[in-house]
Amino acid sequence: MKLTAPTASGLVRQRLLRVLDLRSIRVFFVTALPGSGKTTLVAQYVDHLRRRGPDHRVAWYHAEETDTSAGAITRYLTTALSMALHLPDAPSEDPAVLLAMLDGAGSGHPDSPADSSVDLTVVVDDVHLLAGSQAERVLARAIAVAPPGVRFVVVGTQAPGMGFTRQLLAPDTLTLGEDDLRLRSWEVGVLFERHYGEPLPPEDVAALTRHTEGWAAGLHMFYLATAGKPLSARRRAVAGLGGRGRLVKAYLTATVLHRLPPHIADFVVLTSALTILHADLCDALLGRPGGAAILEELAERQLFTTQTDEITCVYRYHTALQVHLEGILRERLGAGEARQWYARAGALLEEAGFPTAALRAFFRAEDWPAVERVLREYGPDISTDATFPDEAFAIEGDPWVGLARAHRRLYAGDLAGAIAAYHDVERLAGETPAADVARKGRRSTEAWLPGGMVPMVAPSDAPWPLLLRTAVRQNPAALAPEHDDVGGAFVAALSTLLLGEPVVALRLAEQIDVHGKGFLALATQLLGMVAGLWAGTVTAAPLDSLAAEAEQAGQPWLARVARAAAAIAARAPAEAYAVRMECVRDGDEWGALLAALAAGIAELAVGGEPAEILEDAVDTAHRLEAGVLEAWARGLLAVALARGGAPTAELEAHRAEACARGAGVHAARALAFQALADCAEDGASEFHVLAAMSAAGGGLLVTSDSLVAEPLVGEPAVAQSLVADSLVPQRVASEPVGAEQVLTTTDRELAAEAPALTLRCFGAFRIYIGDRELDLAGVRPRARAMLRMLACYAGQAVHEERLLDALWPGMSPQTGRRNLQVAVSALRRALEPAAARGRSQLLRRSGTAYLLMLPPGSQADVALFREAVTTWRVTRGGPPDRLRLALRSVLAAYGGHLLPEDGPAEWVVGEREELRSDAARAALALAELELASRDGVAAADAGEYAVRIDPFRDQGWRILLAAYQLTGDAAAAAQARRRYAVVLGELGIEDSAATA
Repeated sequence: MKLTAPTASGLVRQRLLRVLDLRSIRVFFVTALPGSGKTTLVAQYVDHLRRRGPDHRVAWYHAEETDTSAGAITRYLTTALSMALHLPDAPSEDPAVLLAMLDGAGSGHPDSPADSSVDLTVVVDDVHLLAGSQAERVLARAIAVAPPGVRFVVVGTQAPGMGFTRQLLAPDTLTLGEDDLRLRSWEVGVLFERHYGEPLPPEDVAALTRHTEGWAAGLHMFYLATAGKPLSARRRAVAGLGGRGRLVKAYLTATVLHRLPPHIADFVVLTSALTILHADLCDALLGRPGGAAILEELAERQLFTTQTDEITCVYRYHTALQVHLEGILRERLGAGEARQWYARAGALLEEAGFPTAALRAFFRAEDWPAVERVLREYGPDISTDATFPDEAFAIEGDPWVGLARAHRRLYAGDLAGAIAAYHDVERLAGETPAADVARKGRRSTEAWLPGGMVPMVAPSDAPWPLLLRTAVRQNPAALAPEHDDVGGAFVAALSTLLLGEPVVALRLAEQIDVHGKGFLALATQLLGMVAGLWAGTVTAAPLDSLAAEAEQAGQPWLARVARAAAAIAARAPAEAYAVRMECVRDGDEWGALLAALAAGIAELAVGGEPAEILEDAVDTAHRLEAGVLEAWARGLLAVALARGGAPTAELEAHRAEACARGAGVHAARALAFQALADCAEDGASEFHVLAAMSAAGGGLLVTSDSLVAEPLVGEPAVAQSLVADSLVPQRVASEPVGAEQVLTTTDRELAAEAPALTLRCFGAFRIYIGDRELDLAGVRPRARAMLRMLACYAGQAVHEERLLDALWPGMSPQTGRRNLQVAVSALRRALEPAAARGRSQLLRRSGTAYLLMLPPGSQADVALFREAVTTWRVTRGGPPDRLRLALRSVLAAYGGHLLPEDGPAEWVVGEREELRSDAARAALALAELELASRDGVAAADAGEYAVRIDPFRDQGWRILLAAYQLTGDAAAAAQARRRYAVVLGELGIEDSAATA
């Protein structure tokens, strides 16, 4: 066994095998606490290597405590190499012989496969037993001088010693730590269902994972203790695991406590009362110094002690060890003295600012007056803490306990259960602060239920969950891009991601100053990782780690979403499907929607068949009134159908394009155009260009031939080049958007000869051909309306179905198309009266769509405005001067209401509101920027522009009043207050609000 790899067994975790299989890594350190499955993983990897190539050589050496001399390790390693390379058994204690064997093997052994870049892997297990010895130095030297063809896997329970410093800093070295080896909840489910043959319900799997923190040995001991028992008994045992089982106690005693010197073992037992371990707290509790060194040593030796915050040097014991130590503490001190000890720990924790941990200690102390005091003084803070102590739930009637119960259900995705719990608090708490918190929580949560009341535009000072709900519903661009509070900043960053701008979203997420393990802190990390995944800079590993961290922090909903995102990165649709099934079983519709999207994207990435799961995502998003997510789901579905050659693909692509436009997510239109390109027999290049234009406008990652080959997992270089391009003003005015790129040679010649157009759609419609304004008096109203619609989308193809729906609704298709053809002929005669039949240069047909061309030198005010908005979006977070210039360009391009001649026509209302909202937000952003730079005059100008465009935004009036106060213009400020009061009066709000 010492020189032989153990038989591969246990649950095979492909996510870890894929890491070990990275060809760019030569040295792996696998370091985790005892019982984490280190040896099992490496044995599985050895088996994987041998299955993949029977001639692959593996030398296995299992170190023991007696192998600390240079001669001993050299003898064992040379013997292991001889066995692996099928050389005569000639063990040697000369390090030079060891190095020569490694050099010969790495240079290419005669028996090694010719096409194998790595033909020898050396595994050293339990290397921690050699720490600080001559043997460790010999091993470090061997790894350092071995040729690139030799790979090393070094396994131990503590971080590599100083002898391995050079290897740890090398670029071809990778460490798999405790977080990597911890089993995720979905792996625990598979372990018990397929490997042990005793499945558990999802909620018990999640609880078991939290109790054990994914510790492999703890999970196996739970299985041994419950094997063969009925499901009801195994479910009852889940709650009692944590460290109380006989097997767990014996294991922890043997592997931790018996290995510690008496003074450190005493330290570990007594400080378990704190649960949050900081050197100052430990020293104060024990009445002696030295806690910092002991905590550091425990963490370094991987003795079930983890540093949770490197900046503040806070540690914690593993959950299983924590429960075991508390049992020992009570046995050692006795019940009475243990209660006093916990009361002392609670007082220290409360004084240090850890109310949740203090509450837990006071419960164990059975100090009920202290419990009541903490709940009364810190209720708002601890009720939102997902680690709220389970003991507290035994208290009935306390409003803060009820709030904690509601929050915990909310964090699990159980919206109905959370609302019911909030109702209970409102009913019992009367007119207390807890009741107010419950009322706000219930209203925010109700908005996320199907059929919930969601405002079209949430007030700027609304709670961040309501802001996010409106952004998910429609037009996320309507949210102000800058917020002082963490919640608002998170919503702004997530809205940017929903718009299809991952690079900008990543930058905004990185600027959010939030710490800890609360929902917003973890959600911000997840947002940054998903944006990085989309931008091609994040892999599955950090998402897996975040999922485990969220599980441990009592945030199961975030953990599920992180797992779904990791499935995209790993291109593992099965994992996303598993997450979706958990959500469906738990009644979590929003989680199921996101998991379905993740499964569809992963299926597309591996060339699978995602149509069914994406149809489910479309239906769910529609039912939840999540128009933005529905737009992305429909776009992905259209691409999936087009690739599969489905007859409904083109229809679904048109639906996707309309949905994306209606939801205000123009980047999602890229998917619809890509699907149309895949469906089209001719003119496909036009749709490719339109897709690329839509993608670039939203920050999507594109390739030359497809937008969806790598839509959410693109290459970093592509992202960087796309962002660089988007910072440069586009060529709409002088070089029309893509029109010339999609025409035939004859079309190009015609387009080059055509006169330049000038289109004005803001304020009032005007069209100029060269210097001459076009007279449309002789054109019928429907044809003029068609021209205005085409002008609004100048340079872009508008499908005939959209034209028919907008201009000839209710007519049969045959009659509608005949009217459309008549209108097209009339417009061509008006635009180019001298053009011969079939030689029209300005109004072109492409397949089943029509396009108003923009010849060289043309100008289109709507296109200019949209490009100015795009430049502003990608500039957010950049230098203030560049941002100021971008914002002023937006305002300069906006010329008033879009096509007022068309009144409330359905096709124009959404576009008009979107453009007006973009202009108003740009004016607000500019006003805030000028206000921050203390330029009151410029801020007032921008503020006036903002309230003129949208007088119903409180934020604009507040900024305007602040600007006038900065300039000292009391008269202007008073006049602004009166105008604000008139607006409030129209809304039925008291005038006093304006003064306030």
